[in-house]
Amino acid sequence: MKKQFLFGALIAVAILTAGASATYAARTNGNVLYVFNGRMIADAGSGSTVAVDVNGGNRLALKKLVGQSDSANFAVDANTQYLRWAHGVPTVVTESNLVAGDRVSVHVLADRHASLAQIEATAARRVADSGQAGRFPTQPLWLFRGTLDAPAAGGKVTLHIRDGNLRALRGMLGQPQMVTDTGNYRSWQYRFGDDLDHDEFSHALLFRKADGKLVSVSRSYSPERKVDELFPAAETKTYSYPSEGAAQFSIRVRPLSGGRLLMAMGVSEPGQTTGQVVLMRESELRYFYEWLDQRLTRP
Repeated sequence: MKKQFLFGALIAVAILTAGASATYAARTNGNVLYVFNGRMIADAGSGSTVAVDVNGGNRLALKKLVGQSDSANFAVDANTQYLRWAHGVPTVVTESNLVAGDRVSVHVLADRHASLAQIEATAARRVADSGQAGRFPTQPLWLFRGTLDAPAAGGKVTLHIRDGNLRALRGMLGQPQMVTDTGNYRSWQYRFGDDLDHDEFSHALLFRKADGKLVSVSRSYSPERKVDELFPAAETKTYSYPSEGAAQFSIRVRPLSGGRLLMAMGVSEPGQTTGQVVLMRESELRYFYEWLDQRLTRP
């Protein structure tokens, strides 16, 4: 009796295991949705494929695109649905409405383990067209901030540039010799000039990593030099650490427009030389020179 019970229990376990395996196999080998985003390479017309320059998609699609060409020809048939989105409202259209340059999303239902070629050969369930403009810009943003040096003329403007986004500043200065990350900030370090050692840098730009905003620009001098022309006596004040009477380190500070501070490091009076001048947003000062920020905000 005990052997019969044990044998029956084993059969039950085998049946349950087989059922679970079959369910798992069906789940892992079943069809999944691939979404490919891009732009139409050519007018669709009424052919059996749509040519797309792919530049994105869902996670499953992106995995299939690794190491593959950006250009893809997706199969379509009589069951493929074409949607044209305008002002947030979709409208069913014909294939001929898809024209070169339109932003499209191609939805294909295919096997999880299918190759990219097999996915392309599977007729798409849906092709959603967002038109030429699309949701995102087609070109990168180059942002320069500054003041006009002269009135605009001849279709051009001349700027005294003070700031910009990362792309614009790198375009002006070139690739930095060194990039370092420290906490919430990223530093680009440059070496301009032939009189510097290989481990010295003449300029450093500090960016806030959260939003890419330029926080400070530093100019280092070797050998040290006088910078009195940058610090007029009427606009400059000296601050010393830890106190004015027991100074261990001094900084000459000149407030500028736009909430900026120009600082000569290690200098207490005109005529002295400095090894570094720093231009910094006053709002960021507390993260680097807390004692100086306290002096400026609570004199």
